[in-house]
Amino acid sequence: MKKTILFLFILFLSGMIYAQQLSWRFANPRIIRLSAVDHLQFEIQLKSSVSATYFWAGQVKLNFNNTTFSTTSGNWAVTKGATFSGDNSSANAKYTVTRTITGTSPNKVYNIALTGDANVSTNGGSASDFSEVPTDWTTFVTVSARLAIFTGDALAGIDFLESGMNGFEQYITNSNTFVNYTNPNVFDSRDFLASFTGRFYSTSKGWSQIGGGTDNVQYNSWGTSVSTTVWEDASITQTDHTVALANNVVIKNGSTTYPVLTIPAKKWLTVSGTLDSPGNSSLVVESDGSLIHNTNNLPGTIKRMATGSTSLDSMKYHFVSVPLTSAASPTAALFLGSYLFDYDEASSGWNPIGSATTTALDVTRGYMMYYAGGLSTTNIFAGPLNNGSYTALTSNSGDGYNLVPNPYPSAIGWLTGTWTKTNIDNAIYIWPSGAGASSGNYATYVGGVGNNGGTQFIPVGQSFFVHASGAPVLTMDNTVRVHDAQAFWKEGTPDLLRIQASANNATDEIAVRFTDAATSNFDSDWDAYKLQGGADAPQLSSVADDHSKLSINSLPPSESESVVPLNFSLNKSAEVVFTASGMESFSENKPIYLEDKVLGQMINIGQNPVYIFDFPGGGAQDRFNLHFLNTTGNLNPLSILKGTAYIANGILNIHVPALEGQHACIKLFDLLGQQMLYRLEVMYGVIQVPVSLSIGIYVVKVTSGNQSFVAKVVNN
Repeated sequence: MKKTILFLFILFLSGMIYAQQLSWRFANPRIIRLSAVDHLQFEIQLKSSVSATYFWAGQVKLNFNNTTFSTTSGNWAVTKGATFSGDNSSANAKYTVTRTITGTSPNKVYNIALTGDANVSTNGGSASDFSEVPTDWTTFVTVSARLAIFTGDALAGIDFLESGMNGFEQYITNSNTFVNYTNPNVFDSRDFLASFTGRFYSTSKGWSQIGGGTDNVQYNSWGTSVSTTVWEDASITQTDHTVALANNVVIKNGSTTYPVLTIPAKKWLTVSGTLDSPGNSSLVVESDGSLIHNTNNLPGTIKRMATGSTSLDSMKYHFVSVPLTSAASPTAALFLGSYLFDYDEASSGWNPIGSATTTALDVTRGYMMYYAGGLSTTNIFAGPLNNGSYTALTSNSGDGYNLVPNPYPSAIGWLTGTWTKTNIDNAIYIWPSGAGASSGNYATYVGGVGNNGGTQFIPVGQSFFVHASGAPVLTMDNTVRVHDAQAFWKEGTPDLLRIQASANNATDEIAVRFTDAATSNFDSDWDAYKLQGGADAPQLSSVADDHSKLSINSLPPSESESVVPLNFSLNKSAEVVFTASGMESFSENKPIYLEDKVLGQMINIGQNPVYIFDFPGGGAQDRFNLHFLNTTGNLNPLSILKGTAYIANGILNIHVPALEGQHACIKLFDLLGQQMLYRLEVMYGVIQVPVSLSIGIYVVKVTSGNQSFVAKVVNN
């Protein structure tokens, strides 16, 4: 008995697993022009839970709630999907499509039926006569209908009439044998409006897609004055940073108040055709929103939020641009209440714009500003938006560093699309928005590698530095425009090491990588210069063979040891933390060492990625080296010995038992790395050396061969 029950249970599960069940959904709604009339067009798609079921006959029933579609000839059409089109072995259409409308307005039921050719049903399930329903979504029919009227205040919507579809779908097996698909069907995203909010109209949204020009997605004001955000696709409202696509968008003035198409923060819209706006207030791109369009001189408004600071000592700078055409005649009033600067290439300095709000701004230049107020401020740019080809620098522009704008209402990619970069290095430099003047450092990006948060993407309303080696030309076009939300670089670059320096509540970072295309000198395609950051922030750079100080340093691979000098400075005394990352991108048998020349330390950063040291504050120091070994190279690190050292009554006392009887070199440094003493001794017992020193902390270093003793000593 138990075996019988078990068998039946397994049989039941098998039936569940292999049930031929259909799933249905709506997809790809749009407004198109058919027979000189605008239609709402959308697809009804289906898929099967198993393969090799050949569709015989079925129907789709739709409720059009609070909505009526015109039944006038030419205003309603249904076409078969590609899978269900074509002829059978009798040269007849595989399927015929019929439609009927029942009920009364505004809640009519539309029935769409697909039926196979009975003349070939004796052949059974055959790909030459019938269509197999795939296990992936495929278009069953495409519906094109003319939206006529709406009724009431409820949301207009379309949904499947499930009771009219369950049990009506059949597939063919053997000759003249028709089997029902499993009842019930599965209905994905049941309500059309819930899936595609904004794809036709709703009184609660205050807008409609009725009438207008050809082939458009249109927004009309409806009834009284409205203040509402209209959005293309509900997937955008559900998920940030997903692109809503439209062909042509027309924003119509249907009442005394302009309707508003607003692209909210973290929402993206791409319009591949024409975007028509009646005025600046009709199209709004909120801060962190993004628009890619193809219409010249499009009126609109772009907003960009900027943080402020109540302390002049912690001024939060922003590199900004004016994302409008010169026809907007922008002035300093756009940044009212801010301290605004432009950058002079010739003098490599910042010039204050002054307090006059009528000062004209050049849309081909970038600017720097900060707000002294503690609250965030939103800059509002209203006027014709940039589109198409754009020239940021010409041969008349100065060489050296140039602050150039992102001119578009979307992000741009430095490695994306078509640029002209004549005499322009491949690196970009951005002051991170809101970073403190005294505690920040530049974000840098070059050749696929960024540091301090740098990426190839330049946000809306952002300006950025490029470095020109001669008379520069920099142009771009719409192909460089992207929707981007990337906050940090994402890379899998081999042989790439990062060192981050943290001190005084601020950070700086360098990147060192190895690539066959690089040299040991500065390479304009692969290296980025070190730009000096905030006065109170740590400053870290690597040094190329031509003495260039670099934030990103690309080097050629070497069969021997590669030594990369590091330059570190900090104006204030502080504990400093070096943190290494990226060691895993190197071969496992390629050790990397950080050498502290002052303390005589040789640290294997693969084993110890964090190095902490005290720094007294002062000028730039060449205190550190990075040592990279090839796969066969060998670095014999210093063996650190135990001992004692101290200063008493002007005498330096040193005792290192392991060096007894050996010749050794004794050096004494102050904490700035300056050598105060050099002496050769044969080590016997306690070595005593007279010294004349100021009060302070010093470092004594005793070396013999590859053995080293290092200690801090205090002179009171």
